[in-house]
Order: sequence, then C-alpha cells, then structure tokens
Amino acid sequence: MAPLPNTEGLATERRPHGGGDGGLRICMVHYSDFVVDSRIQRQARALAERGDSVDCICINDDAELTVGEGRIRLHRAAAGKPRGGARAYLEGNLGFLLGAARKLAALDRQRRFDLIEIHNMPDALVFAALGPKLRGTPLVLNFHDTFPELFATLFEKSPKHPLVRMVRVEERISAALADCHVFVTAEARDLLRSRGISAPRSQIVMNTPDGNT
Repeated sequence: MAPLPNTEGLATERRPHGGGDGGLRICMVHYSDFVVDSRIQRQARALAERGDSVDCICINDDAELTVGEGRIRLHRAAAGKPRGGARAYLEGNLGFLLGAARKLAALDRQRRFDLIEIHNMPDALVFAALGPKLRGTPLVLNFHDTFPELFATLFEKSPKHPLVRMVRVEERISAALADCHVFVTAEARDLLRSRGISAPRSQIVMNTPDGNT
C-alpha cells in the first residue's frame, strides 16, 4: 500500500460521515490531472482500499471508481490549465480555486467531510475549504513543492520580484490555516520552518512507488 499521511488524531477522532463500514469521508483538492498525478492517485487509492470515500476535486471529468471497500469520485472544477506567462498562470490558479470552492461547498452540504487535504500548487487552495475549516473540519496542506521557489524558476523571476514576494505571503497565510503540513522532503520542511512557517503537526511522505505495483 502507498504511504499515507498520518492523520490519526485529526479525522479519526471525528464521527465518520461517509465511506465504507466506518470509513471516513475525505476530500482532496488538487489542480492536476488525477490520471497522471501518481502521488495523488496512490494516496486516493490507498484510502479507498481501507474503506474510505474519497472525493477528488481536480481538472478531470466527473467519474466514480470503486476501489477495495471504498470509492473515489472525481469532480471537475476547471477545464484545464491555461498556457502563457505568469499572468495566465496566476489567473488559472484563481479560476481553479473559485471552481474548487464552489464544488467543495456543494459536496460538503450533501454530507460533511471528516477531513480535507489540499495539495499545492497553489497553497491558496486552502481557501476552498475555509467554510468547513471554520466549522472544525481538520485541514491538511500537502506541499508537493515550495511555491515561491517554483514560481521564481518557472518565470525566471528574482526572489525579490514583487510577484515572488506576493507568492511568499500567499504561502504563509495559507499554511497558517492548516492543522497539518505534509512534505515530500525534510529539506522542504526545513525551508518553510526557516521562513517561520509551521503547523501543530507535520509529516514527511516521500514520493515512492506503490509496492503492490
């Protein structure tokens, strides 16, 4: 089974709202293609195999998969990612955030989520879960990469460029909303800590292939 973030004490202390026999109802928000995003896919399948119900808000067409004792449902929040420079990139992120917020709110009204996990980029996707977070739903922010460094590299911007500084502010505010941070490497965790960013809980889950495949 693929490694999972250790959310014991977050969702597991809440009464399950869905899933299989005693399974949790979990929402994963990611601005990517579920079919090709192996980190997302492995985690969602591992959760479903243990009996949880997983709703993935992404860029895929709506679909439902039965996996083990649970299920994975895909919900489209945007048609895809726009091509272009920094402006188009940021506008695409904003468009997906707004679509994800609407979709998450509608799904949460149907049945409350036990846990919501946001996968960056961008970090600001945490705001799609602001309503459930304010009601007490645990919120995990999974850092696939550090957004300021990635943005600066993608668009050849100096670390002191106003857009990069804006992304750093976005990172700090977004991270502060999460109850738990998940990192791919210890280096990424330590980099954020050097910027004064931490959470009550943090964990490293490396990108490793599923041993069953």
